[in-house]
Amino acid sequence: MKNLIYIDTFPHYVKSKELISHINNESTFFTTNRKIYDKINNINKLYVNPKNLLRLAFLILHIRKNEFFSICVARTDALVFQLLFKFCAFKEVYTFDEGLYTINKHSIYNSQFKIERSYHTRLYLLNRILNFPIPAAYFYKKNSKHYTWFSKSAFSNSIIDKFKIIDLNKPLLKKNKKLKIMIGQPWHYMISDSHIKKLFKFINISEFNIYLEHPREKLHLYESLINEQISILRVNPSSEEFLRYLDQNNVEIYSLTSTLVCNVPDNFSIFIINIDKSKKRLIYDQENLYLALSGMNKTFQKINL
Repeated sequence: MKNLIYIDTFPHYVKSKELISHINNESTFFTTNRKIYDKINNINKLYVNPKNLLRLAFLILHIRKNEFFSICVARTDALVFQLLFKFCAFKEVYTFDEGLYTINKHSIYNSQFKIERSYHTRLYLLNRILNFPIPAAYFYKKNSKHYTWFSKSAFSNSIIDKFKIIDLNKPLLKKNKKLKIMIGQPWHYMISDSHIKKLFKFINISEFNIYLEHPREKLHLYESLINEQISILRVNPSSEEFLRYLDQNNVEIYSLTSTLVCNVPDNFSIFIINIDKSKKRLIYDQENLYLALSGMNKTFQKINL
């Protein structure tokens, strides 16, 4: 049997990846977010721009033809999800957490049993005429299972049947011994596309915790290359201030040529990444960085890619 997982935000995508091992049916991701679609690897996936109604109709026919047994969703008020539910004849609906809205008794997921004009005039009129969209709370009553990362006791005010709740909350792991931070730079000016791919492959396999985005970096050009488990931080007003006040031992900072490494606390470990066959300008900038670090009596290690 087949299962469809509907996702339209990155947090839901990250959470839904944990669900796959708990859902017995073979899963396919369905998303309305192109960036999410580009990140999904090694699993079946479908994408539609929500404005492309012809493509959406085609995918609905495709899903009906392939007889998907169930659909899994967090945002039960999403109109594309509701269209899938209405026309694809799923036998079961599985829900998973939509943040605190899941356990808040006043949220639409727990309280909206009919669509009021005060909520949204256009949706109210559509519901009166077509009986669509469906009130969001219907699905918390309809679902066969609800997957959660909250404790079951947190659902005291939720309408979800407590016997349908599957607790995925894991015991806290020991604190990571090392915090690994990669300092982003405007790579598209500095290195070739092949070197960018090489760099991000290193970042992913090295299990970094944080990618610190540079203000002039066009991260959208290669954001799909970054493992979604790595947190991307856009720090204002200053990354330097962020690092300076990061009071933690066993921090590792990685860079190619960023002068941020010159001003990090002395207990941070500094690593400079050298990419084989780099442009002369990059090599020159790295040599100057070595001189600067040495002049400040800061130790550093070189990593060759």
